[in-house]
Amino acid sequence: DCISAGAYLQIDGGSLNLTAGKGSAEKTVMRDEDGNEISTKGIKAAGQMILNGRSFSIDSGDDALHSDSSLFVNGGSFQIASGDDGLHADETVNVAGGTVNISTCYEGIEGKDVVISGGSIRLYATDDGLNAAGEGSSTLLISGGTLYVNADGDGVDSNGDFKVTGGEIYISGPESDANGAIDYEGSAQITGGRLAALGAAGMAMNFGESSTQGAALINTSACKAGTEVRLEDEEGNVLISYTAESGFNSLVVSCPEMVQGGKYIVYVGSEEYEITLEDLIYGKG
Repeated sequence: DCISAGAYLQIDGGSLNLTAGKGSAEKTVMRDEDGNEISTKGIKAAGQMILNGRSFSIDSGDDALHSDSSLFVNGGSFQIASGDDGLHADETVNVAGGTVNISTCYEGIEGKDVVISGGSIRLYATDDGLNAAGEGSSTLLISGGTLYVNADGDGVDSNGDFKVTGGEIYISGPESDANGAIDYEGSAQITGGRLAALGAAGMAMNFGESSTQGAALINTSACKAGTEVRLEDEEGNVLISYTAESGFNSLVVSCPEMVQGGKYIVYVGSEEYEITLEDLIYGKG
């Protein structure tokens, strides 16, 4: 570890440039002269980690930020390349502020629970973008902030429930049918916020009927990276606009303007899909 702490670690200011391992941003195993494995995590805390503000540049062979308890990101600027997770906590990852850019990682943000209430997050993951990985009782909650995910695995994945109450979420998910832009084991509910989740159709999932905001799942023809997805209302007002960062043939869109009985047009490149929300949830997946 570049920085390792005991029961509690708090960082409030300054700047850090850290390299753990060989700086390859690939999963790295290093050993000392006696053959004992050396950790290649960037910053690790055995207890809570609280980051209130600082400029971080971290290139690590293992997790860039790791807490054996809970991790709180309240501010700061993070430029991360990781061979494993960008942000990891054995309990809860909380992001309430700051700017987090993860250029490469295995999983972007992983914890038993993942809670995002603010900040700006942009990440590329070779597996899941966000992962609430507890056994059956996990929660992935997004209530604020702006999130851009490009993931080869699931865009967002919860082993329990997935809830969206606010924020802006844009997902370029998997091209493989073995994964989905949205994946959950329990229930999924959206009551606020703005979302566009693009990925493969094979495992595509929509939000559930407990949602109070409209959401539409539409399967499309095969589309390439660079295709624009745009949602408009009957008057031609643009409600959502997002350009895909990877190929897709399925999408989910949701925003506060989507109400029961409303009529909308989803533009996917040169294609048009006219939908009427007879129920709030259009397309079950």
